[in-house]
Amino acid sequence: MFCFDPDERVTGDLRGFLAGLTDETDAVRVRLFDAYMTPEDHAPYTSDQRLLDFRTFYGPEQRDILMLWRNRPEIGFAEGDGRTPRGMTAVETDLYCQHYGKSLSVAHWEETCDYYVQHFPYETYGAKWEARKGQGIHTESDFGRRLHPWGEDLFANAVPMPAAK
Repeated sequence: MFCFDPDERVTGDLRGFLAGLTDETDAVRVRLFDAYMTPEDHAPYTSDQRLLDFRTFYGPEQRDILMLWRNRPEIGFAEGDGRTPRGMTAVETDLYCQHYGKSLSVAHWEETCDYYVQHFPYETYGAKWEARKGQGIHTESDFGRRLHPWGEDLFANAVPMPAAK
């Protein structure tokens, strides 16, 4: 199973990677990096464009997201937590993913801020996203770190982020 959001693009030879997995591997986490709009690169995305490599700069914050898992009886979704399955014993981390959720357009950024303020607990999400309103164009990441072009410089400066609970 390959599960990803429409604003994410996995890079590299996905088919070749999957062909090389051992039978023991249950699942794969993919290293995800957020793309950012910058003063020089903030034109809105349109559906006639390729999303892969759409933006120039990415934050170094690396989130390892479970995106691939085998269809096995022992792997399933726990009630109340439908985002990622449970039951894997051998999980690898490999591949890279460009995440465009923060960088599709300034208008989309503002809509995202409003969505989190209106539909999520204010203390945990709303306050953070309310403070981000009007801040869609970046010169550094949301965590105050230097932005990098996609590639080895970004990966060498990656900052692993704690797993979401």
